[in-house]
Amino acid sequence: MWEAISHEPISLRTDTASLHLQRLALYHLRRVPEDAKDEVMTDDDLNTQLAAISTRILPPGLTLVQVDPRVLIPQSVNARVMRDPMFHQLAENIRKVGALESFPLCVREGDAEHIAIISGHHRVKAAVAAGLPSITALVYDSLSRPEIVAKQLAHNSI
Repeated sequence: MWEAISHEPISLRTDTASLHLQRLALYHLRRVPEDAKDEVMTDDDLNTQLAAISTRILPPGLTLVQVDPRVLIPQSVNARVMRDPMFHQLAENIRKVGALESFPLCVREGDAEHIAIISGHHRVKAAVAAGLPSITALVYDSLSRPEIVAKQLAHNSI
């Protein structure tokens, strides 16, 4: 299945890996084989495929997951502030595209059902406002609180 999606070699250099991964996943999510136009792929089916791709291109413990954005748990404090006009523009852009063009970074909390947002709070909120039923997120299996804080600080400094 992977070979049918991309023939490009994957490089995990930090400067290009994220962009390449996002483009690849967006391409994969929109790709519908000719003989399967009437088939509906469930999030469970898609997550099985994303997990297989993740093992080939992501470090252990990090997986691409298709999830309902309304179930993602925001952090209690978000260092970033977005003014309403900018937020509405973000939501409108997401609505037009029909998907996020960069993925939120998340972590599983407690049981496998609870996923907390590390970075990408505004994107998730805008995806909900845009009416997306599901989004793709990068999800760590687990992280300690200091690791979560370190990732938040790193992402907010960009």
